[in-house]
Amino acid sequence: MIVIHAPTGFGKSTLAVQWRDGLVAEGVTVAWLTVDHDDNNVVWFLGHVIEAIRVVQPSLAAELGQVLEEHGDEAEQYVLVSLIDEIHERGERVALVIDDWDRVDDAGTIAALEFLLDHGCHHLQLVVTSRNQSNLALSRMRVRDELVEIDPSALRFTPAEAQSLLIELGGIELGTDDVVRLTTTTDGWAAALQLAALSLRGTTDSSALIGQLTGRHHAIGEYLAENVLDRLEPQMLDFLLVTSVPERICGGLASALAQVAHGQAMLEEVERLDLFLHGVDEGKRWFQYQTMFADYLRRRLEREHPDRIAQLHRTASEWFADHRLLSQAVDHALAAGDGNRAVVLVEEAGTNLLEHSQMSTLLGLVAKLPPQVAASRPLLQILVASANNLLRRSGAAAGALQLAESALDGGSASDSDTAELRVMASVIRGVVEVFADRIDGVDDLIAASLAQPESLPPWVVSTAADVASWVALYRFDFDGARRWQDWAIEYHLRTTGPFSAMYGYCFAGIAAHEQLDIDRAEESFRQALHGARDPAGTQSPASRLAGGLLGDLLYERGDIDEAEHLLDECYMLGAEGGVVDITRIKALRGDLGLASRRLDEGERISEAHSLPRLRAAITAERVRWGLATLSHTNQPRGGAVQTNGILQIAAEYEETSRLRALMASGSGSDSTLASAGARAMVTKFTEQGRPRSQLQANLLLSAALSAEGRIEEAKQVLADAAVKCSELGLIRFLVDGGPRVVSILTAVRADRAQGVGNSEWSNVSTAFLTDAITAAESNGVPPL
Repeated sequence: MIVIHAPTGFGKSTLAVQWRDGLVAEGVTVAWLTVDHDDNNVVWFLGHVIEAIRVVQPSLAAELGQVLEEHGDEAEQYVLVSLIDEIHERGERVALVIDDWDRVDDAGTIAALEFLLDHGCHHLQLVVTSRNQSNLALSRMRVRDELVEIDPSALRFTPAEAQSLLIELGGIELGTDDVVRLTTTTDGWAAALQLAALSLRGTTDSSALIGQLTGRHHAIGEYLAENVLDRLEPQMLDFLLVTSVPERICGGLASALAQVAHGQAMLEEVERLDLFLHGVDEGKRWFQYQTMFADYLRRRLEREHPDRIAQLHRTASEWFADHRLLSQAVDHALAAGDGNRAVVLVEEAGTNLLEHSQMSTLLGLVAKLPPQVAASRPLLQILVASANNLLRRSGAAAGALQLAESALDGGSASDSDTAELRVMASVIRGVVEVFADRIDGVDDLIAASLAQPESLPPWVVSTAADVASWVALYRFDFDGARRWQDWAIEYHLRTTGPFSAMYGYCFAGIAAHEQLDIDRAEESFRQALHGARDPAGTQSPASRLAGGLLGDLLYERGDIDEAEHLLDECYMLGAEGGVVDITRIKALRGDLGLASRRLDEGERISEAHSLPRLRAAITAERVRWGLATLSHTNQPRGGAVQTNGILQIAAEYEETSRLRALMASGSGSDSTLASAGARAMVTKFTEQGRPRSQLQANLLLSAALSAEGRIEEAKQVLADAAVKCSELGLIRFLVDGGPRVVSILTAVRADRAQGVGNSEWSNVSTAFLTDAITAAESNGVPPL
């Protein structure tokens, strides 16, 4: 790390630019980030870092920005690790200049920089400018001999350097004594020397002007700035004053603020006059005043034209809003004292941000708003609840919904507006429930939105239809889940973002999968994956959810490599998708340690979000691989049939584990109990219209009958299942029935080779039997 620290006006940024140019000449990729107050939000800071890097290296960190949006602050470490890994894997030097670091005081942003320093590879170099040494891990870097530190003493001009600046470069006629006096008076302060050069160009008595320079840096700077500005034409002076209002300025914004036609040309003229304005991008579209000079201009504007300031901020807010620079638009609305306008800006953009899965940006904008104003706006709080829910922050989502409902109870909105907002809040409360694996009462929460779809924004109806599909899935009404998605298509298409439709494809695919409509399920999952990846890339949680579902299905079909790739990506989602199947693949590959760690992580998630179904599935998988033991009881688990399908599925996982433990005990009576239990599951799933679960239960029954010694009966039961698996290409699904199922498949093939007839197996080809047995032999099967 290179740290350049000194008070304002010492040339820190100028030196950083020179350092950048030197690195670029050596072939180093150099990204530049000028810190602003938004970087006190760590998610935005990391987003700005990624944007800065992609300006100079577009192929780097291509998908990490969307990860930040959809993971929020939980993604920080993942994003930083991924960024470091990408840079290291390329093997090319990258430097990141972080200018004006002293503007940061947020603990999360400081920790992010420290993480980069502590874990960065030797290909990554940081150049940091700051007014002070605060919030920089200088001592650790010194100990590791990884620090170059440049302080004010190194940045002060010597008399010889001042002479070069003033006489050789500035063309000012000045005696050596005057140069020494000026350098001594200003203490070699670069900004004062530059201001002095501008002042001396317009005077015939250099010694007199230098003699008037007394006092501290601030007083000298004020005097010189006054002296320089008072010599400007009134129009140019006014232009400088009004264009100092925003932190950065471009031609169009300058024209709006100064009410001139040629803002860009005037900015270029200001730069040519050395009036402390410099371009901040390659094309010199955006400019920024040097900090000290900008502060002076703003003080003078406040002193001479206080009545203009609010309107200038309003103009800036309108310009930024028109150009979709929402954060700056909100900042200037607030600076103008117009908190209501700031709220309206966020509300108007909020739906679009949500539909494009930019939850962290939305929440960051809301955090700028006055808390009391934000709390009183029901629509804003509904959007906040939606964003928090998608980020898996159920407590924050519930709190925002409470604020929305309180605001509606005591608000002044019209009856029709209030009714619409109540329906929207109810839909989002339904989403909160299903995200927590709860479906009881959700029908009532979404009923009004589905009954009056044309009176609501399309995203609300689209969301309600997705919730309805989810509820139908866990009532085992698979036809109903698919019908809801057929009905919802027009509302999905009317939303501005892809994610409602993506979730709809996922739910339709799950329903088709459960009905063993495998081709349609795969088509739905691939449509979801394509729709999610187009705007967000592979790192998006939306795309990894779709990828996880597709990976599960491909695994069942025996496409292990593609399934593993998709499920590895899905694992980074940090949700339930793909945990069990990716664990099984890792175990089949022989890495039980990694499999166990993946299950540990899944269990942590299940506990954090109270997901009983995931917890039960993970326990069942542990038992199958001998990573946990289950004391087998003779009593069926789960009690009476659950009306809540999610809880029922959790109980079914527990029952399956119990039956496998009974089979493994070696006791004949236990095997008999296992057969009875498996047969009861087959009957239940048949009655409930759950084809995939029924097929899985038949595999379990076949294994239980085999454990009991009833081999011929086991063959007969397995035959129907094998025919269905053969028709659908579910090779891995079949062999995951376990060692006893594979033994039966081997025995049937041996019978066939010896000419022994098994008529019930006539629709299963020898080729499929061989492929299934080969899959079991090459990749293994779960031991239990």
